[in-house]
Amino acid sequence: MDSITSTKTRSYFFILLIIAGLVSIPPAANAQPEKVYSSIDEALKSPDNVYILDLVGQDLNSLPPQIGIFKNLKKLYLQLNNLTTLPSEIGKLSNLEELSIDENQLSTFPAEIAKLGNLKLLTISDNQFVSLPAELGELKKLEVFIASENQIKNIPAAVGKLESLREFDLSYNELTSLPSELFNLKKLTNLYLVHNKITQFPDNMSSLDNLSELYADDNLLSKLPNNIGSFRALRVLGLANNRIAKLPDGIGKIRTLQFLYLSNNLFTSLPIELGSLSNLIYLDVSNNTLTSIPTELSLLGNVQDINLYNNKIVEIPAELGNLPKLQSLGIGNNPIGVVPLNLSKFNIY
Repeated sequence: MDSITSTKTRSYFFILLIIAGLVSIPPAANAQPEKVYSSIDEALKSPDNVYILDLVGQDLNSLPPQIGIFKNLKKLYLQLNNLTTLPSEIGKLSNLEELSIDENQLSTFPAEIAKLGNLKLLTISDNQFVSLPAELGELKKLEVFIASENQIKNIPAAVGKLESLREFDLSYNELTSLPSELFNLKKLTNLYLVHNKITQFPDNMSSLDNLSELYADDNLLSKLPNNIGSFRALRVLGLANNRIAKLPDGIGKIRTLQFLYLSNNLFTSLPIELGSLSNLIYLDVSNNTLTSIPTELSLLGNVQDINLYNNKIVEIPAELGNLPKLQSLGIGNNPIGVVPLNLSKFNIY
C-alpha cells in the first residue's frame, strides 16, 4: 500500500471514530476553553476565547459594561468584591452557565440575570438583597440557586417555574412565609430554609416527590401539615429550634426518612407512629419537655442514635435494649429513676 493510500485510509478511519463519538476534535490552539482568566484587561484582549472569568477577591467596585462582549463565557465568578450594582450588559452573556456574586454589597437583584437562559448555577449569598424579581422564573435551566445570608423577606410565586431546580438555599434570610408554587418543583431534591421567621408550611409541601433533604431549623413553625407523610424520597428532616408541640400522625409514613431533628421545640409527647420509620438512623428530640417515650421506638430496626437529652422523662422502656443497631442513647439531664440494665451496653450520654 503506497503512502497516499495509507494516509487516506487513516483519515477515513479517524473520521469514522469522530462520527462514532470515540474521539473528539480538540479546540483550536487559541481557544483554550479550560483556561481561567483572572484579569478583565487580559480577557478583553481576546474576548471570543474567554470561557471562564475568575475575578474573586479583587476589590472591584464596579464591573465594566464591556463584560457583555464575552459571548462564549460559561463561568463568571465575582465573589468577595465591593460591587453595589451589575451592568445591564451582563444580560448579553447568553452562554453563561455559572454565575457567583456572593459576598458583595448588592441590594437590588439585576433583572438582566433573567435573560441568561443557559444559567445552571446561581449563587448570591451574603449580599443585601431584600427581594427576588418575578423574572427569575425565566431561568428554565437553573439547577442550583444559593441565596442564603441576605435580607430576603418574600419569594415570588414565579419560582414555581424553575422547572430544572434541584437545590435551593434560602437560609439566613427574613422569610415569614413560602409561596405554595415553590412546592411544585418536581426536580427539587434539597431545600434549605434555616434561620428565617417562617410560621407555617403550605398544605402542598409534601408534593415535592423528589425532595431528599429539608432543613427548616430555627424558624417560628408551630405545626406541620397533616399530609406530611406524603413525601416519597425524604431522607433528612430538620425542624430543630421551632415552636412545634405535636407531630402529625402521618410522620410515620415517611418510610425513606433517615435523620429526624426535633430538638428545642415544645413536645410533651411523641406519636407511636414514629415506630414505623423503619429506615431511621438518627433521632434527636433533646431539649423538649417529654415526660415519656413510646415503646414503639423499639421497632426502629436501623436506628443508631436516639437523643433524649434534657427532657422530663422519668422512665425509659427496657424494650429499647432490643434495638439491633443502636449504639448511642442520650438520656442525660432527665429525672429517670432506674435505667434498665440491658441499656448499659450502649453509649449512654
